[in-house]
Amino acid sequence: MTALLPSAAAVRRRAPACIWRFLLLALLAAGAQAQSVRIYSEFQRVDPFGQVVTPDRGGASREILSPAIARNAYASFLVAVKPPRDESVTIHIGQNPEDTLQPALYRAMFTETARGWIPDRLEPVSQPYTFDLSSAATVPGQTVVLLWLDLWTPARVPPERMRVEVQMNWGDRWIIAPMEVRVQETTLPKPPALRLALPSPEMPLGEVVRWCWRALGCGGPRPATARPQPQAPPSIRALVARNAAQDILHARERKKPSPPDACAETLPASLHPEWYLRVRAALWR
Repeated sequence: MTALLPSAAAVRRRAPACIWRFLLLALLAAGAQAQSVRIYSEFQRVDPFGQVVTPDRGGASREILSPAIARNAYASFLVAVKPPRDESVTIHIGQNPEDTLQPALYRAMFTETARGWIPDRLEPVSQPYTFDLSSAATVPGQTVVLLWLDLWTPARVPPERMRVEVQMNWGDRWIIAPMEVRVQETTLPKPPALRLALPSPEMPLGEVVRWCWRALGCGGPRPATARPQPQAPPSIRALVARNAAQDILHARERKKPSPPDACAETLPASLHPEWYLRVRAALWR
């Protein structure tokens, strides 16, 4: 049941002047915060109402403030945008220094499953991306538009810290979600073109990574799911697998051992949904 906020008149009748002024300011601030932009890792999908989907839950989501990215590689993030209901907004991807990284933006499409609405198929959108909720929403009652942000880092970019921002603008108002991106010395091999069957969208994205390692990097026979498939439209699962495949080729070149969790028969239930971020950091060292 939704609690109703008191009217301004009711607040004035029940409280001294200094208190009702404070409460009115708080109400105005709450209204201003109704819109939001939040950046998640590639392993935490968000539903049309702003909640992490059931398969990817398990502990607090990692706050994406200063992510490390490799050169000659993709770094990917999910961006949950909660726009005002009756106004168009424009999403900009800003970076400083300018024109260092190559951003690509996709809108995630939702599929209704037994585990709720889950985003998977991706539609490329132009930048800057202008939309309103009524035209972008595909689910009844939807309040959040989910975007996939791909950042390609060319091999020529020097190791450095730089600023990347997801900016939402409407009228004269802005909401900015910043990241201090740390470009690493690590240079990954060229991303492979994968055309392999993928686990169901209802599986945790960590299972996509495990599937990819078991198919390409754990040293054993390829599982039956690794059959060649026709080229399909981009999806969250496919791009998560692409990113993992870059790590696998890097590990092969450097003769690094395969991560035990990535090659396990099944993932432990206690493992955090974003477990692979820790594995990736170790592989890049």
